[in-house]
Amino acid sequence: MVSTRAGHEIGDLFLFEGDLYSVQLRHHRPRLFARLVSGGIIDEGREREIDALVDPEARDAAVGRYAIEHDWLSVERLAEFHSEYLLAGLSGLRSLDGVKVVEERGATTNVRCALPSPTADVIASVDLRTGRSRDVWTGVGAAFGPRETVLSWCGDRTVAPFVAPELAAFAAEVDAIRSVDELADACGFTRAEAEFLTAALVNEGLVEVSGSKTLPAEACLVPEDAGRAGSAAA
Repeated sequence: MVSTRAGHEIGDLFLFEGDLYSVQLRHHRPRLFARLVSGGIIDEGREREIDALVDPEARDAAVGRYAIEHDWLSVERLAEFHSEYLLAGLSGLRSLDGVKVVEERGATTNVRCALPSPTADVIASVDLRTGRSRDVWTGVGAAFGPRETVLSWCGDRTVAPFVAPELAAFAAEVDAIRSVDELADACGFTRAEAEFLTAALVNEGLVEVSGSKTLPAEACLVPEDAGRAGSAAA
C-alpha cells in the first residue's frame, strides 16, 4: 500500500517475486474500453456487442477478457496497455514527496496486470519516460501543463487522413473547451500519450494552444495526476 505522508492511501503496488506487475490507484480509474476504441480495436459493431452483454458501468472491467476471448487482440497486446498504465500510475505516485510504502505480504491481483518486470528497471523506465514527456511538452510551447492547457483547431476544423487511429481519435476530441487531460480521459489515454499526440498535431500546424482552464482539485483524469489528487484529498 502507498500512502501520503499524512497517511492518506493513494494506491497499491503488486509484485511477484520482486517484480512489479500492477499499479492500482485510489483516485483514478482507467478507461480501458475508451482506449480500445481509440486504438481502433473496438468499432461501432463491437461496441454494440459489448453493450448488449454488459452494463455500461462495467465495460472497463469486462472488456479486456471479452476482447481476448473473441480474438479482438492478443494477451500480449492487452498487457502493453496495462504496462502503459503501470508506468503512468507509478509516475504519478513518484511525483509526490514523502510517500510511504507498506508491504502487505501475500497480496495479489488479476486486475490490470502487465508482464512482471524488476522494480528497479520499471523505475528507470518511469524516469526516462518522465524526462521525454517533459521535453515533448516543452516543444508544444504551452504556458501551462496538460491539466490546464486547452487546444483548438487552426482555422477551419480539418478532417485529416491520419494513419494512426489514436491520433485520429485524439484530434476528433479537440474542441477549444476541454484541457489536454480531459481529452486524454475521453480517449482513455495516459497523459504521456496525450502529450505526444498534442505535439504531433501542433507540429503539423493542425491545432494550437488557445487558452487554459482550471479543473476542480478533486478531478484526476490521468494516472500521472494520482499523486497530486491524493495529496489534495488528504
